[in-house]
Amino acid sequence: MHLNLTNIRIQILRFSIILFLFYGCKKEDIRENIDTPLISIKKVSPSIVQEFTQSVLLEVAYEDGNGDLGFQDPDILSLSVHDSRLSEADMYHIPPLAPNGEEVYIKGTFNIYLNTTFLIGVGSSERLTYTVKVKDRAGNWSNTVTSEEITIVE
Repeated sequence: MHLNLTNIRIQILRFSIILFLFYGCKKEDIRENIDTPLISIKKVSPSIVQEFTQSVLLEVAYEDGNGDLGFQDPDILSLSVHDSRLSEADMYHIPPLAPNGEEVYIKGTFNIYLNTTFLIGVGSSERLTYTVKVKDRAGNWSNTVTSEEITIVE
């Protein structure tokens, strides 16, 4: 009987250790091992814009596993912002978001200020959304995100 009780205690101890290791280990952030950028729109302001006088702010959150977002050369355009009323996206420059040459996980936000919002049609108001994506130095495009609807008025 003593031997069986000892075996049971050993099995309980092993099970407890396995449970501790399983639940006690810190979960690694999955994004740290992925080289493709991930973005989301955190804020759009304002939701009603007076044409030519107000700017639209898009606050964009980003994560990148190897930190290669942005370029030193200001002529390299890696931020795509598409106005839903137009056929083509506008392209913008993003400066490096991590030290050049460093492969580090980065996470943060940047702001896009759109100053030239205006009515295209003949009405007194128009609705639009902005679709945003970024390209890293390796040529990987992020996911595509779309803003909440914005109304432009005269």
